[in-house]
Amino acid sequence: MPISDYYYARSLVKGFGKSLFLINLQDANSDGGGRSLLGSVAKELVETGGSFLVKNVYYPEPFHYTTPQLVLTSIERNREDLGLQSNEQVVLTSEIAAAAQSVSVTRKKSLKLDIGPFPALPLNLNFSIDYDRMETIAVSLGAGTRYMYIPTDYLARLYRHLGGDASRISPNPAVEIDEELIIHRMVLARDFDVSFKSTEDFKGDVDAKLAAFNQLPEAKGKVTMQRTSQRTIAAKVSGASEYVVALAAIDWDDLR
Repeated sequence: MPISDYYYARSLVKGFGKSLFLINLQDANSDGGGRSLLGSVAKELVETGGSFLVKNVYYPEPFHYTTPQLVLTSIERNREDLGLQSNEQVVLTSEIAAAAQSVSVTRKKSLKLDIGPFPALPLNLNFSIDYDRMETIAVSLGAGTRYMYIPTDYLARLYRHLGGDASRISPNPAVEIDEELIIHRMVLARDFDVSFKSTEDFKGDVDAKLAAFNQLPEAKGKVTMQRTSQRTIAAKVSGASEYVVALAAIDWDDLR
């Protein structure tokens, strides 16, 4: 599947590094992905560039490819050999203040250029939008947003401890981890705003479509959408659920 089926942008999260932003949000508690992707192996996919000037883009499929949190578990099992203290946290969390972080993506940096779901909605919701007419997508992360990550140093210690041989990870993986990616960073949020600014005015029936969307049982209490100008549609995501908004992955061989 192309990268645009999973992510709408790869952008810098200030103080956290470049991350891939999910088109369809994953509930943090979901079994197939969510928070449990941290320290897990994901299948590495590649999108080939159209010319020799365009490099191939490598990216993780945002689902478990092996036992969930396989690499994280291996770090925990080898913590003494890795020089980690018994009370030393392997997964670190940083919480940002309300409205302290915003990300804006221009069409030039967008990964998606066709009709697709409005960005950053929960997985079971869809409101189609034309990315070919996108001017910008802006995300404003609200109170309670968290950055979760495994320090690269801890991953590198595991690499050295195993002599770079990923097949020695326990429990023994059935796939070649050095051919896939390890998810080591993610952004989780409960409350945030997303706005999509178009290069053209939205058609007159968009208000009726937005009203119908807001009445969906799946949307109530989670998402509210409205047109804020002739060319801008905004979504407000809020409620009790925490979602994976963005993530980043590293190659095993890059840990050497």
